This record gives sequence, structure tokens and C-alpha cells, in this order.
Amino acid sequence: MIIDANSIEDSDILQAEICILGGGVAGIILANELLNSNKSIILLESGGEMYNNKTQELYKAESTPPHFPNPHFSRLRFLGGSSNHWENSIERLSPIDFKKREWVRDSGWPITYDEVARFYPDAEDYCNVGGDGYDFNFWKKKLKSDDAFLASDSFNSVVSKSPLIPTHFYSQHSEKLKNSNNIRIIKNSNIIDLEYDKETQIVQSVTFRTLQNIQKKVYAKKFVMCLGGIENARMLLLFNEKFENTLGNRSDNVGRYFMEHPTIRAAHLLPFYEYYLDKIYYDGTMDKGLHIRARASLSEDAQTKYRTNNLRMYFSKQSKLTLSDGVSSAHIISDSLQSNELPNNFGEHLLNALQDIDHISESLLKQEFDVSLFDDVHRFGGFQIISMIEQTPDRNNRISLGHEKDQLGLKKIKIDFRITQSDKDSAWKTLELFAKDPGIQLLGRVRLLKERENRIWGSQLGFGQHHIGTTRMSHTAEKGVVDSNLKVFGTKNFYISGSSVFPTGGHVPPTLTIIAITIRLAHELRSNV
Repeated sequence: MIIDANSIEDSDILQAEICILGGGVAGIILANELLNSNKSIILLESGGEMYNNKTQELYKAESTPPHFPNPHFSRLRFLGGSSNHWENSIERLSPIDFKKREWVRDSGWPITYDEVARFYPDAEDYCNVGGDGYDFNFWKKKLKSDDAFLASDSFNSVVSKSPLIPTHFYSQHSEKLKNSNNIRIIKNSNIIDLEYDKETQIVQSVTFRTLQNIQKKVYAKKFVMCLGGIENARMLLLFNEKFENTLGNRSDNVGRYFMEHPTIRAAHLLPFYEYYLDKIYYDGTMDKGLHIRARASLSEDAQTKYRTNNLRMYFSKQSKLTLSDGVSSAHIISDSLQSNELPNNFGEHLLNALQDIDHISESLLKQEFDVSLFDDVHRFGGFQIISMIEQTPDRNNRISLGHEKDQLGLKKIKIDFRITQSDKDSAWKTLELFAKDPGIQLLGRVRLLKERENRIWGSQLGFGQHHIGTTRMSHTAEKGVVDSNLKVFGTKNFYISGSSVFPTGGHVPPTLTIIAITIRLAHELRSNV
């Protein structure tokens, strides 16, 4: 059933075997997995069933770094969470993502790929992408295309899947919850406090408050926090201010190792023939209500050999104007002149600009006057390579508490975030390997845009808007916040689920793996409550 927190009477006692904090993807899935467990469940959600500006304001941060997406807008604070506006791109992490890699600092999960992979099929069903897998050869045979596919010993082609009808998790997976007698969803309930006994290491209750100032406690045997990659850290930091860092923060790990999926446009693929590459790489294809799209990534053997982080490449069809050598060189010359110097290979760049003067003229006219003079420059020119990169875990990237407070009196967050030079170097190395790969060279020429590095890693930098790593999973409290069963170190009954527990982020969107580890947690809770 669903209850409005504002309608709860003072005399009502809220008690359950399991209390879930948060009604986003992880919270909704956990409730569904516990539906037939005969256990009493309370799920607390800050928002309601629809977007509300006043509730969303609670996500405002005190400070964020330049070029970093504002977390006020990248998250949604109502039932279903950020699944209400996500792109639905579904893909599994790779086995190498779970391994300790000598060249990736603080890598390695305390659980194996196989321990998570056995829950992927059920997770895919929740995402409405179950059935045919991600094996590229399966799709290659099915498509029966005469166009070219990437053929390389070092690079793999893998598909991602997206339902044509977006999977909004509350609207699609809440009907049974609302009709259940053992599950109560309490909407408009904002977590503000927690009671914890240091001697027994047991969390006894959580307190919520509504924006109408109704305040209640919820008592439970076990608590699971599913508030998202940023809010999990924020709330745990707030709780630890009260309890002297005893909840998973003895080693000052809460909020640290914050990761994203930086996205760069740093190379072009210029094929020898128009549309020579199969459309599954750039337009995708439709199959049984799914949008199927291929991407390329360095194989695990090649990552190990060349000591690179994971990275995936998408291909975006572009015009001659967009991919023009002359326009690119003009940008490089312009950037260098702003620093009162000439670029390397100035003569080559000047020649490119002169040869493509029609492209440059068209670009300026379109930008300033929205006028087009040269039709040819708008024809197919090749593919922009869009790369989503894996970040190395970095303790200095963190969510911390600021001084400003929100409407509930809780401290807002501050975000410290950078992309290390080693991560940038790893991305460039992968793109260079792609450019030099004999199989890729059969398709065409790859142009790297390294001389535009400042712009690529600055004003043109994109993000997956995936918040990862802030309550990381580990064998020990010295290196993490939760153990391999997602239980918070220093507690006996307090758990966290979501991408905040990922020790590394891989190079794919985290939602499928969030669901898989949440299903795994549900198995643990069913057997141990």
C-alpha cells in the first residue's frame, strides 16, 4: 500500500522487519524482490508519485566543480528516482572490471563477476531487455548486413540495448507493491536522523520529516539505504557526525572515491566509402521493441597488455563541415593564439585551413547569421568517436558536507572532482591503438584531436551523470564502507545498495549492475532476517 506521510497520526507506530530508505531503482527493486518473503517492509521516499519543485530543491548542492553536471538537475527526487529521465542504455560490466589490476590504483571488487552475473538475467527482465544477449556475433548473423563491421584482434564490438518505451521503475514495477499487505510505501518522507547503539552496533530507528513538518520514527530489524550515489554518502556523513564516524567511516572513506563516466569527443573515423560502416554502430537497429546499438572497446587482453583503463567508443554520423580538417585546424590555431603562442605544426594547420576555407566560411556564417552557402559541406563526412571512460578510484574525488543547510536543516553537499592526467593518458592511448589497428585501417583513417586537448577536457567535456563509488565495497573497513554483503562496517543491521558501493565504475551505465547487486542483497536479507 502507499501512504502519504503527511496523513500519519501522532499515535501511529511505524514498525517493520525491513526498512528501505529511498524509492529509486534500487529501492523499488529491493521491495519487489522481498514482496513474497512474508516480511513486513516499509519503504520511505522523499518525493511523491510526481515531480515536485520544493522536494527537488533538497538536492541543491553548496558547490560543484567547473564543467561538472549540477546534481540538482542530474537526479530526480520522487518515486522511481532518476529512472524517470534516464536514457535506458543497458549493458553488463566486464569481468575485468571486478579484478584487481596492478595498473589501476585501488581496483578490485570483494566479489567476482560470476557472483553478480548470475543475477543479470533477472535484472534485464526488470529493465525490459531480457532475452537475446550482448554477443555481437549473434546480432551480426541476425542482421545479415553487407556493410562493414569492425574487425580487430584488440577491439571488441559489443551491443547495448534500450527499450523503445522507457523503463520508469516506479510506474512499471509498483502495482504489486501498492496492492501488497506486507509492504508500505510512505511518500513525502525525508530522512533526517538515525538512532544507533554503539555497544550493540545496531541501528534502532530512522526519523523522517515532511515538508509540512510532520515527524515520525520508523523502527525495524534491518535498514537498507538506497538513496543514490551522492545522497547515500551525504546521509551517512550526517549520521557519522552524530556517532563519531562509527558507521563505516573509521578510515574516512565515506564520500571518497567519487567517480563518474567522463565522455570525450576526441577523434574522428573517416571511412574510405560513404556509409561503409554498418548502421548498427551509428544509427542502431530495432528488434522486438528494443533499440540495439554497437560500440567498440579494447579487449581484456589488450587492456592488460597496454595497461589501460576500460573505455567504450560510440560512432556518431557527421557532415564534412563538422569533421573538417580545416575547421579543426582553425580551432587549434585560435586556441593557441589566445595563449599568445603558435601551435605545433602551425604550417600544416594553416594549410588545412586554407584548403577548407569553404568549410570555415560556412561554419562562421551558420554561427553568426544562420546562413548556408555551400551545400556540399553538409554531406556525409565520417563519424565522430564518442568515448566514455573509466576513472581510476581517487580518494581526493569526494562528496563532503558544506556549511549551508537545506529546508530540513541538513547540511548541503560539496563536490570535489578532477580527472587525473593518468586517466587522460589512458584514454589517449586507447584511441591511438584504435587509430593504428590494422583492422580499423581497412575501414578508413582515424584522426586524433589531441591538439584540442584543453577544449576536449574542458568546455566540451561530457558526463554520463552516473554517481559511483562513495560508499565503496571492500573486504576491510580500511579500504571501504560496506562489506561484500553490502553491510556497513561497524553495524550489524545497516546496508547500502546502489552504484555508491561500486569499487570501480567500468565503462558502461551502472543501472543493470545496481539491480543485480540489489537482487543479490535481497537473497541475503530473506535468509537472515
